[in-house]
Amino acid sequence: MISLSDLRRRIDEGELSPAAALSQSLAAIEAHEKNIGAFVCHAKSPRARNEGPLRGIAVGIKDLIDTSDLRRKWARRSTRAGSRVRMRQW
Repeated sequence: MISLSDLRRRIDEGELSPAAALSQSLAAIEAHEKNIGAFVCHAKSPRARNEGPLRGIAVGIKDLIDTSDLRRKWARRSTRAGSRVRMRQW
């Protein structure tokens, strides 16, 4: 398993493209998810961005965070049943 700092360095130095980095991370998640059980759902078509500080980095969003397209698993009783919520506009 590669550390985030090593992954970032390899992307920055051009050793690894953002798309390849994301692909490696998703493969590691798939290989270990059955034993860990950390993810409720996955993005249908993840794409690596080529710019920005998180380019090529897989990011997990905790299911307590409001999003418009992901179901929550734990929260208040009113949202515990897997209801969909809209993301707040800050």
